[in-house]
This record gives sequence, C-alpha cells and structure tokens, in this order.
Amino acid sequence: MTNATGTPSTISEPILSLCRSICASQKPVYVKHSPESYAQVNECFPAIDRKVQECGGKVHYGWQLWEWPGVLLEAEFHAVWLSPENELLDITPKPFKVERILFLPDPSMRDEGKQVNNIRVPLSDNPITRDFIGICDAIFRIRNKGDKAHQFVISLEGSEAQLHQWLQETKLLTLQMLESGLNRNSPCPCNSGKKYKACHGRKLERKLARV
Repeated sequence: MTNATGTPSTISEPILSLCRSICASQKPVYVKHSPESYAQVNECFPAIDRKVQECGGKVHYGWQLWEWPGVLLEAEFHAVWLSPENELLDITPKPFKVERILFLPDPSMRDEGKQVNNIRVPLSDNPITRDFIGICDAIFRIRNKGDKAHQFVISLEGSEAQLHQWLQETKLLTLQMLESGLNRNSPCPCNSGKKYKACHGRKLERKLARV
C-alpha cells in the first residue's frame, strides 16, 4: 500500500470483477474498523484469535480491498471478527486512519502460518503500473521461497540479497513515477540522464526474468 491507497469509496465494476476472480460466490461488504488496543498492525490473525477467546464469535477469512484511484486495486489476505450477534468488525489497526474497510469473504482461505501474496490489478493501461506490480510479485517470491515462506524473520545473502535490494529501490522509483504522472519516455528518476525505458525499465525486464 502507498499513501495514495485507501478504502474504495464505492464498489465499482473493476472491484466486482476483481472479487469475481478471487471468490465468485461472495460479494464485497463494508466492515466497520474498530481496532482493539492489544492488536498490532498487519497482525490480524492473533488479534482475532484473542477476540474469539475473550468474547466468542468466529474468525471470518477473506480479503481487504484497497484502491489507488486511477492506478491499481489491491486485495490483501485478511481476517475480521464475526460477533455473536453476526456483526462483522475489523479489529486490526492500520498504518493510516480508516473508518471502514471493504472486505471480500472467502470461505476457501485459512491461516496456514505463511504469507499470502497480495493480488493487484491495474486500473489503467500504464506500463509503469505493470512494472510496479511485477516488482511487488518478484519481491514476494524472493522473500517466500522454500522454507522462508514460514519464517517470520528472513535472511537473504549473496546475489539474492543484491537482487532484493535492487528491486526494493526500483519499487520506490516506480512509486515516485506513478505519483508524479511520469511515463516510460520520462527521464529516469535515478538521474542517469536516460529515459526510464532505456534505464531502469530495461534493467527490470532482465531482473524479473531471473526471479
């Protein structure tokens, strides 16, 4: 997520299309955000477990949906609390203030103790957006390869660490381009003097082929 990302203000057709591709039997719903004091950002599963132990109810697995208007939609594996009165509440804090989230229930999902990659789809035919999504997916693959998928703290070494660092830096670069409305013919923000497509854009194609 970025500073420009937030809860979608309306349930648009692109959102419905994304939801159908994830879980066609369910519809997205707005869920009130009411964080518990003991919950931590991005740690929904232990928070829900504690809430169920203390107050009853059930865990409800699914995806919280975010929108970067005009750029992309993002679905993040998440869990909310279903109260004994059948009210859904999101009790997990966010890194920014939200009054509600848009949540897609997904009965097929369970917490298996490993990371689940976010699902991202572009909202426009912008090659920079596709580059950004490709970078996010590549970083996830590196950080969750093999046994690392079940490790809370990972350690990267050698060429893998170097590739990961380069991708992280290029992710920030593409974010800057998207926020500034730049395109592949714009000067690369790395100040090389080249167009992005002849600089980091060209390098990125080769790097992604290695992941």
